Amino acid sequence: MSNAKTADASPTPIMAAWFARCRKLVSWLVALAFIGLLVFTISPGSADNILIMEIGGMLLISAAVLGRIWCALYIAGRKNVELCRDGPYSVCRNPLYVFSFFGAVGFTLVARSEPLALALILVFTVYHHFVIRAEEARLREIFGAEYDDYCAVVPRVWPRLKLHWSRSSLVIDPRVVGKAIMEAAWFLIALCGYEVIEHYRGASLEAGRIPTIFTWAF
Repeated sequence: MSNAKTADASPTPIMAAWFARCRKLVSWLVALAFIGLLVFTISPGSADNILIMEIGGMLLISAAVLGRIWCALYIAGRKNVELCRDGPYSVCRNPLYVFSFFGAVGFTLVARSEPLALALILVFTVYHHFVIRAEEARLREIFGAEYDDYCAVVPRVWPRLKLHWSRSSLVIDPRVVGKAIMEAAWFLIALCGYEVIEHYRGASLEAGRIPTIFTWAF
């Protein structure tokens, strides 16, 4: 059997293809699991740690919102038509996922849940490994050698800031950018929702409060 056939039959491409087909379902299931843990569990912590976590979380969420809007300005209307290589896409190939990661981890920190933050980092890393592999295969089919040259220079995830460059002007589709802004705003809406949860968190349902089913060790 040739090396090409062996590579095609390896677990990573198979898993990547499966994730590409079931991405939305898996995303919803993971999101619901984390929401359930966030609502019905609680983590102890000192006042100093809580303050540090909340400030750090808000900074990460702010970076996520602004970063996703920044990405939208460059890729809006160009996706799958032109290979976007400037702006945030000049320092890493998947900036949208990087900023989403910031926002998700930031939210768990604002919620003062270190165990959930650690779990989220693990799940996000494993899940998006396969998502990114599937997207890379699709982009390679669309752009061919141009995409291979791009991959040879720009890192997949970890930003290389010295590579940054940007064109002097952009043609922007307001509808696509507006949609991206609304998607970024979900981080802020989630914060409002969590404040409601905090307000109604209590000892029992009978008291009209959200019960705490499990308390983490840290």
